[in-house]
Amino acid sequence: MDFYTEAVELVDQAVQGAFAEFLLYEQALYDFYEAYEWNPSPPLEELVENPPPTAPATATQTVVQVLEDRCGVVATAE
Repeated sequence: MDFYTEAVELVDQAVQGAFAEFLLYEQALYDFYEAYEWNPSPPLEELVENPPPTAPATATQTVVQVLEDRCGVVATAE
């Protein structure tokens, strides 16, 4: 969370929106798992009623590209 919070202000203005959108996704994901007390496998019934947040595709692509270009970070999908 800290990384993306700071990154929003450090990246070029052209990609700030993508980093801000990705930060909102990361916060929603954090809140989601915190609500389930960090259980990696919440009950299926609850997941159907309250699915985890979905990563914003365009913002994710932008963030991954910037991290690869600037930091040499290679993103992997799980």
